[in-house]
This record gives sequence, structure tokens and C-alpha cells, in this order.
Amino acid sequence: MGPSPAHAGDLQDLLDQYQLIEQFVLTASVQVNIDRPDVDGFCCPLAAEEGEAVDGWFSYTADGAKWRMDSHLDPTKFPGMDTIIMYDGTSFVYQALDASIRSVQDGPPPAALGLMLLNPAFEPLQFLFPLEDANEGSQPQLEDVQAAVSATTLGSVLWTPVLVDGKALDRAEFPGATYRGVAYSHRVHAKPNAHDRPLIIDRVDAAGGVITRTRLSHYETAVTSSGATTAWPRNVKWEVYDPNTGDLAAEISMVIDGISVNDPTQVAEGIFDVESLPPASTRVVNGEIQP
Repeated sequence: MGPSPAHAGDLQDLLDQYQLIEQFVLTASVQVNIDRPDVDGFCCPLAAEEGEAVDGWFSYTADGAKWRMDSHLDPTKFPGMDTIIMYDGTSFVYQALDASIRSVQDGPPPAALGLMLLNPAFEPLQFLFPLEDANEGSQPQLEDVQAAVSATTLGSVLWTPVLVDGKALDRAEFPGATYRGVAYSHRVHAKPNAHDRPLIIDRVDAAGGVITRTRLSHYETAVTSSGATTAWPRNVKWEVYDPNTGDLAAEISMVIDGISVNDPTQVAEGIFDVESLPPASTRVVNGEIQP
């Protein structure tokens, strides 16, 4: 069977739900499994030993232009991956907890934010934000996502029936980019009757080899203050493959423990207050080390 037009609004519904967000709070538990520590990939540094599992946690809070991301993995296994990254609407803050360093700079966030875990809140839209050398180290925030989806209409998406892991799914293809010398495209997979809930998003090379695979599952709904229903995967897994052999190199799994949409009471008081962050022995303000 050949490709067919998308059912009206299916994937567009996914984009549209992000336009409804004013406040968003997410917490998740994390596990990183390393199969090949020597293989570089599209995720956090592969710094642990082969066969080792490392646990951690992640949280994300957004309120309009303000946002904060907390990433924690064992700093003895993943140095520099115990961080708080935040924009309070005026200043950008990067705090490395294991190094006890806090950097504050006036103005909007830089292109490269620093070490952090991937944010599962926006991974269903991964295909709208191709990764390339120029934007390595960046991640879209709520305002970026809303700007992108407002400028995107997906009425002409074509879906092709395929088998993935023995399951009958539909596949749509989207442009990618070139990252570290490898050109890739995106393949988005969903159930035939649920195009608005992607289950697998692949980055594939020119020969069709999978470079990374993002698995999204166990979608649950969250109702906004206006009564609109939004859907979010509660399990997100990133798989990184060895480009030479096609073997699995690493996995990062997140189980989302909680999601809140447009409930200001869930935005913790003072969460965007720089002075409320854990103390740091070294403070850097606009590039100058403070006494």
C-alpha cells in the first residue's frame, strides 16, 4: 500500500496542544544504560563503564518566558551532569552543583546551554528541531516550541504503513540535517488511528540505518485550566546506535512521574529566584569571577 494523506488534524493536533500551555511542570526519574561507552551519540556524555546502569532524575518548569531545568546523574559517573539551568526572564543561570560553580549572565540564554539531560516534554516534536553542529548543546524551550508550531502546518503529511518491531504502524518522513558529518532525516511512527501520539521517532542516515531512536509510550491526558485535553508520553527512551555496526550503544530512559499543565499553584514559589539556588563556592557574573 502506498502513502496516503494524513487524517485531518491528527499530527497537527499534537502541535496545537503546545499552543495551549502557559505553565508547565514535569518531573521524571532517569536511568542511563551504557552498552558501548566508546561510541559518541546524540545525548549526554557516555562516561560510565560498559554494562553499567546509572540512575538520576530530571525536572522542568516553564511559566511564560521563564523556565528551569534540573538534571541529576551521579557526578562520579557523569561529571558535570548535576546541573540547574534557568532563565528568569531577565538573566540566564547555569549552576554546576558537583563543581559548586554558578554563572549568571544578563540577557537571553546563549545558544549552547551546557550539560543537561534531554527534556522529554518536547521530544514528541523532535522532528521540528533538527540537531546539527551549529545548535549542539541547545534545547528548545516553551517559547521556541510555540513559535515553531505556530509557523508549521502539517496538512500535507503523507503516512506509509510499515512494520516496526513486528508492529503495524504508519510512518511519516521529515527533513533532518547533518550532524558530525552524517546527513540524516527523521521518521515519525504512530498507530494508524493515533497520528497525534508518535511512538517512535528515528534519525536515519542516507542508507536507512538508525542513528538514534526515541520511543514514546504510555500516553496519558492532562486537562488544562480551560478544559482542553492534552496528551503526554509517560515513558520516553532514547537509544543511540553505533554508526559502524548498527549495534545499540546506550539507552537513556525516563519515567515521567508528574505533569501539570496551566496550574500556577504547581509552579513552586521562588523556583526562578537566583538567590534561592544552592550556594556555590565560585560565582561568575557576566563573565567576571566574584570575590
